[in-house]
Amino acid sequence: MPERWHHWNHRVRSKTMDDGQPWLDIVEAHYDDTNPEPHSWTRHAMSPGGETIEELRNELHLMLAALDKPVIVESEAEQCN
Repeated sequence: MPERWHHWNHRVRSKTMDDGQPWLDIVEAHYDDTNPEPHSWTRHAMSPGGETIEELRNELHLMLAALDKPVIVESEAEQCN
């Protein structure tokens, strides 16, 4: 069986909060080589971080790049998983 390729990136997620208000945040989305759409993403929003200013700067650049990618629209059913 061939080995599958997995990768991730940051993506903007759109969801509806418990009070019915829309909310956008940034999550880590995970992919495999069989589908260009993410198969999963982090439940909680990501916070930028790093051990150095340069690592933090790089993380912020990756998060800013998420603004140019399609938004993940999370349904109510997906929020429960």
